[in-house]
Amino acid sequence: MITSKTSKLLLSSMLLLAFTACGGGGGGSSDDTTSSNNTSNTTSEGNQAPIADAGPDQKVYLNTSIIVVGTGSDSDGTIASYEWKKGSSVLANTATLTYDAIALGTETLTLTVMDDDGATDEDSFVIEVVEKTTVDPSELLP
Repeated sequence: MITSKTSKLLLSSMLLLAFTACGGGGGGSSDDTTSSNNTSNTTSEGNQAPIADAGPDQKVYLNTSIIVVGTGSDSDGTIASYEWKKGSSVLANTATLTYDAIALGTETLTLTVMDDDGATDEDSFVIEVVEKTTVDPSELLP
């Protein structure tokens, strides 16, 4: 049975995950403490490549949904497109993705951003899906 206190904690955790992902980390900089890593960076001559940030790794309960907010920045232009993938499957073409945790285990999601000059960058993060009985709720907070 889910108590009011448990419901509030779960809702607070989901909101915190969304807000934390929105603020983002360092996009793969040396002080980034998550396992997110920028793995691709293409640019054309004279264009500064954008920077993608998929957000921090997350641990979520099975059969829940979370909102993942990726960010992109471009020092000499604008972000023209976003693409979320799991493997080779495209999940969304927006900065925000709703992820449904329907299977136990870990999955890597990758965000690719493209700037207005066609340069791209990508960043990944890991979602670990666990059963409600196997994790202390405090572990769900980054």
